[in-house]
Amino acid sequence: MSTARFTADEARRRARVRRKILKATTEAEIARQAKEDGTDTAAVGFRHALKEGRLRTVTPLDVAAIRAKTGLSQDRFARAFQISPHTLRNWEQGRRVPEGPARALLLAIDRAPGAVLRALQG
Repeated sequence: MSTARFTADEARRRARVRRKILKATTEAEIARQAKEDGTDTAAVGFRHALKEGRLRTVTPLDVAAIRAKTGLSQDRFARAFQISPHTLRNWEQGRRVPEGPARALLLAIDRAPGAVLRALQG
């Protein structure tokens, strides 16, 4: 098999996109074609869910701000709320995102840190 070599400009000139037809294509036609091709229809499903309002957005938590409101250092906050200091640093630096129970715990700490502390000391 030989390799075709050409510049980006040549590739653009060779590309034949019928924009009028592309623009007129409906979601139903895309879904039908995807079904016929056996391709992944996740993107089509996502677009429908988005249009129908079945998706919700999740607001990112500012973990550093939540901790700052308590006045605790990273180590003290981690110890007090039974979180790994390494995990806390990853959340604060954006390397990881708290999900599920961790997110719920942080939301509770944000709203009522004293109550959460009392519950954990229980």
